Amino acid sequence: MVRLATLATVVVLAAVAAASAWWLSTALRAPATPSGDRGPAWYFQGAHVAVTGRGGDTIYRIDATRVVHSPDDDSALLDAPRLQWLQGGGPPLLVEAATGRIHADRSRVSLTDGVSIIDESTGARFEFRSPDLEIDTVHRVAHTDSDIVILSAFGEMTGRGLVADMNAGTIRIESAVRGRYVP
Repeated sequence: MVRLATLATVVVLAAVAAASAWWLSTALRAPATPSGDRGPAWYFQGAHVAVTGRGGDTIYRIDATRVVHSPDDDSALLDAPRLQWLQGGGPPLLVEAATGRIHADRSRVSLTDGVSIIDESTGARFEFRSPDLEIDTVHRVAHTDSDIVILSAFGEMTGRGLVADMNAGTIRIESAVRGRYVP
């Protein structure tokens, strides 16, 4: 009888040891992180971003109230961006919007929600308004296919589509241009 009791005790102790080992291995394992629930790797409040070309010259600067990393496509999301696009020795082209995105490869900046482009390079102030603007920083060209409103001291014009070529220093309205001169 003593043998049977000892054998039963050994079996119970072995079962308890096995269950304890299983529980410890489960409890100490790192929790799995769901891949779709990954948050931003970084964010900045009151950010200043300067992007330079291959020679080290500044292509554009962006001030934004907040810049947040988007893990979905590795881009940077911008709140209230204010972009200064440098044009050689002349005054910078100032571009503002409610939101924007610097794409992961830094070759494109997409601006949306109330885009405003201010050009004072000719000595007169011209403001171009559009719902969106796509900037190709490699080719130094900005464009939109949306409706445009141009405001100046000389009057108001409307049109559809805009191409700003920083290489040539020109801004062109593509079609449906109408204007009103205000003396």
